[in-house]
Amino acid sequence: MAQPRVPVFVSDDHDRLAATCTHIVAPNLLRGGRRHGFLKNVVTHSELRWCGHGRTVVAAALSRAWADACHHVLMQSGWPNPRFAYVAQGSRRSGEA
Repeated sequence: MAQPRVPVFVSDDHDRLAATCTHIVAPNLLRGGRRHGFLKNVVTHSELRWCGHGRTVVAAALSRAWADACHHVLMQSGWPNPRFAYVAQGSRRSGEA
């Protein structure tokens, strides 16, 4: 699973994997060459949701994205309305104040 420049952040709960988040960096020709960050595969074990594991891995991935000089970070989800899950991280849709 290990890929250079594609870190996977994990949170564990004793002997099991609680949550994961993958951070992908893509090059950019605009914004002075500052890269795009993408958070993918944000998944929390169904029995461990709402315990802070998802927030933990997303916060770690966001910290890494800012350290990697990404000018923005997109969180992608397969949920029909993922907004409530990301609002706790201070996220907003593009164009929102």
